[in-house]
Amino acid sequence: MIRRIVLAVIVAVIVGLVCLLVGSLLASLSVPPLAVIGGFLVEFCWLLGVLAGIWHFFGGSLSL
Repeated sequence: MIRRIVLAVIVAVIVGLVCLLVGSLLASLSVPPLAVIGGFLVEFCWLLGVLAGIWHFFGGSLSL
């Protein structure tokens, strides 16, 4: 149980950081649709990370 919580937290942090990085890169482009998507990712990166962590906790299985 503790292992699943730790893995879910790790997944949440990684997804949040990747969304922040990709969103920052997309927001810096001068293409309007990509800038909007990048702004969305930057704005909601940690929420998306938490949702990914919750999804991994309840539905994901990682056999190490």
